Amino acid sequence: MTEDKANLIEQCQLSSLYHEHRECFLSSWHRVILFVIIMSSALLGSNIFESHETLEQFLIILPIILASLDLVFNLSTSAQTHKFFRHRFTYIESNLVGDNVNLKTITQMDKEITLLMAEEPPAYRALLYHCTNLVDLRKTEQQTLRIPWIHMRLRNFFRFAGSQPVRIKNNDNKDTPSPLTNQAAGG
Repeated sequence: MTEDKANLIEQCQLSSLYHEHRECFLSSWHRVILFVIIMSSALLGSNIFESHETLEQFLIILPIILASLDLVFNLSTSAQTHKFFRHRFTYIESNLVGDNVNLKTITQMDKEITLLMAEEPPAYRALLYHCTNLVDLRKTEQQTLRIPWIHMRLRNFFRFAGSQPVRIKNNDNKDTPSPLTNQAAGG
């Protein structure tokens, strides 16, 4: 029972961290886009660039393009969705922490986690693996998964659906494939 509880807590921590990263990324981009829209509109309204016709046309088109991107990618709503999942996983984790957690509670929380995972959007694999390394750092002070550098740089932009990380050297000093290929955070 203790091992099941520990696994569920770790799964909640991983999912919560994953959704925190997605929420932060999406809401940050939403705010940047809104700032640029407001600033370009203000600059256009101030007639500072009246003599620069090309720049003035750019300032007319820029807010339209950015607002369209924000609407198409639905950044604000997506950020709120990830916020909801982060809060739910944190709530489940809080129900599992403590000495008076019984088997019934563990079973109920496991069912809730399964239901939540079924509702999650598809995972960004490189971000999931990065979060796995962060959770592992908390436990063992070592990263366990090797993630290609390009995947790390683009972890919030592309899903890298077919990617499979490699476990960092084990005791035999050999790389081993990760069992994480179809686990956690909507994977």
